[in-house]
Amino acid sequence: MKLRHRLPMLVLLAGVLHAFVLVLVLHRGSADLGHGGEAAYVSPVGHWLRDSVLYAPVAVALLLVATLLARHVTARWARADDGLGAVLLWAGLGSVAYALASVPGTIAHGALFSSTHSEATSVWQAGQQAILTLRYSFALLVAFAMVMGLPWMPPRRKGAPAALSPRTPAATTGDP
Repeated sequence: MKLRHRLPMLVLLAGVLHAFVLVLVLHRGSADLGHGGEAAYVSPVGHWLRDSVLYAPVAVALLLVATLLARHVTARWARADDGLGAVLLWAGLGSVAYALASVPGTIAHGALFSSTHSEATSVWQAGQQAILTLRYSFALLVAFAMVMGLPWMPPRRKGAPAALSPRTPAATTGDP
């Protein structure tokens, strides 16, 4: 895959994967915290799919902005490699963007789908969702970067996940 096609494809993949996994985690967390919420019954799978599909475009757009910003920052530092600092920067920017967007998203979800919570409970729930979003988004993005590499970086070795690809010339040539 050419580098110019790698960035949008990996951002799209990471954003959609993030949307579906995070919404599943948030729904499980909401159930554990006692938030049922919907005025009309929606099956758990239908609820998860509906919310994931609605969140996916937002997740992709936020991750694209975080990716472009992280790429710019790493290029300005003249350290445009895919080391741990770049991975943590990308995951940090993405998870903060997701957490900030989750607050109005949670409140809008309650308004759109006739949630039975009061406004104060909705704000409290939005804060809880933001904290969960921050934690799980960071972990998901770090794991994604370890397996697939950073979206703006070329793959290290064709067909090998980034975490398994050798980084040193000695490792690629087989020399001790």
